[in-house]
Amino acid sequence: LQWDTQTPGHISLCINDKILERMLERWFRTQMRRVDLSGCTFVTDWTLLLLARYTFGVRSISFRVQADVGPKITDAGLAELARRLPRVEEVDVGWCHRISDISLRALADNCPVLTSLDVSGCDAISGAAVIHLSESPCGPHLRRLVLRSCERVTSDAIEALAQRCASLEELDLCGCQRVHGPALKALVEGCGRLTSLDLTQVHLLDDACLRAMAPCLTGLHRLGLGYCRL
Repeated sequence: LQWDTQTPGHISLCINDKILERMLERWFRTQMRRVDLSGCTFVTDWTLLLLARYTFGVRSISFRVQADVGPKITDAGLAELARRLPRVEEVDVGWCHRISDISLRALADNCPVLTSLDVSGCDAISGAAVIHLSESPCGPHLRRLVLRSCERVTSDAIEALAQRCASLEELDLCGCQRVHGPALKALVEGCGRLTSLDLTQVHLLDDACLRAMAPCLTGLHRLGLGYCRL
C-alpha cells in the first residue's frame, strides 16, 4: 500500500481516510505486508487507528515527512498502532516532530522482531528511550537504527547499544552532539557487524578517540565524519 507523493496523480491527491478505510476493508484479508504513506498530508492519528484495525500482518510501515510535507501523527496514534503490529520489522517515522519517547517505548515493548528503525528528526526522543529500546526484546535483532538529529541522545544510550545491540549493521548519529568519543569507541568494539556509521556533526569526537576506534573500523563500508572537529 503506497502513494506517489513526489509526482502525485489524480488518485493520490483525492485520497482521504474514508477512501482508505474502504480499501482496507476490502484488502485486509489479503497478505498486505508493506504500508508506505510517506509525504501523505491526509495521514493523522485517525489514519493510524484505521490501520491498526486492518494491518496485523504488516512487516514494514513508513510515515516519513518529506520536505516538511507529510503525516501529522502523534504518540497517541503511533503507540496504539505499535500495539497491533507484533510482526513489524521496519518502521520509518523520520521528521515526525510530534513523536517522542512514548512512541519509541511502545515500539520497543510491542514489536519484538523489529530490525530497522528510523526516527530521524524526532528531536523529542531522549537517550533514556534509546536505552529502553536496547533492553527490549527487539534490541538483539536491530540491524539498522537512524537517530539523525536526535539531539537529546547521550553517550549513555550509545553505550547501551554497544552492550546489547551486537547485530547493528547501520547506525546514523548525525547531529547527536551529546555523544562523547569514549562511547563511540565502546560502540565499535561491541557492534562488530557495523558496515555504515555516520558521525557527521558529532562535535565531541576528537583525533585521539578516532585513532582508538580505528582498529575496529575495518569492516566499515561507509564512515561519515563531516563537520567533526578533528
